[in-house]
Amino acid sequence: MIVTIVLQAGFIGMSSFVLQKIGRWFVSPPINTKLVLTLIVLVLWLVVGLTVSAWLWAFVFIAIDALPNLEEALYFSVVTLTTGYSYRRDFKGIKRHVNCQIF
Repeated sequence: MIVTIVLQAGFIGMSSFVLQKIGRWFVSPPINTKLVLTLIVLVLWLVVGLTVSAWLWAFVFIAIDALPNLEEALYFSVVTLTTGYSYRRDFKGIKRHVNCQIF
């Protein structure tokens, strides 16, 4: 979990750094167009950060042999990342409800 937090903090920190660098450009006309463009880029940048987190966790699940293939591991990672909960899954032959927040 700490790796995901640090990763997201890094992405947000990079966004903040870039916003500081473009400050003068940002406040010069046309402000509305620049605001919309900047918000679109920031949202896409944060989605990239979340995507990296999901892939990272998918590889962790593959590495510890918790899920059989990359497709299921990535699906499980995205579901857990977005909802905080998983679904009924047979891990190593033990049927149980995984109710953990890993992100």
